[in-house]
Amino acid sequence: MRLLAQNRVFALSSLAAFVNYTSFFGTLFFFSLYLQVGLGMEVQECGLVLAFQSVMQALTTPLAARLCKSWPLARVSAVGVTLCGVGLAMAAFLSLDSPLWPIFVVQAFLGTGISLFALPNTAIILESAGDDHVGQASGLTGAVRTAGQLCNMVVITLTLGFFLGNAPVDTATLSGFMRCMRVDLVIFCVCNLGAIACVLAQNRK
Repeated sequence: MRLLAQNRVFALSSLAAFVNYTSFFGTLFFFSLYLQVGLGMEVQECGLVLAFQSVMQALTTPLAARLCKSWPLARVSAVGVTLCGVGLAMAAFLSLDSPLWPIFVVQAFLGTGISLFALPNTAIILESAGDDHVGQASGLTGAVRTAGQLCNMVVITLTLGFFLGNAPVDTATLSGFMRCMRVDLVIFCVCNLGAIACVLAQNRK
């Protein structure tokens, strides 16, 4: 807690991580239901489609490492969180009539954005904490990430309850599910703007 209160860069970087993980974590949850219930995909097909985001994240992590050596860490992090925001904004326009390729484009933006954000932002957190507090900073980074993911799913749970009540997601409630997905993605886009503001504020005096 003392690190958060006394170290501005550490606090802003941790807040950026929390907000960014709050914004994009639930996309896989939405996409799995969208693909299976909305587009009629089998579970195996859906899994292969959703794996594309992880593939992009793995492929672009070496690029993130190289950029961190030549660019300021905060700039690389800002590019990453912005790419996540672009992916979320595109996902908000998906409909049941959309072709499959926009899903891959959204996942490409998200996967690339996550790798470009996570690596430099974690480095900023650990460097700003100092050698004496690296262990605490590392533990807090994991806690912040988990808290962001939990917050994301809480928002999704509440909005699903609002739009669907106690009904399951199926063909009968598909229109309500699509409205819920759009509303949540807009909310997450706004959260993403907050993460961008935190990243940009790190370098301000």
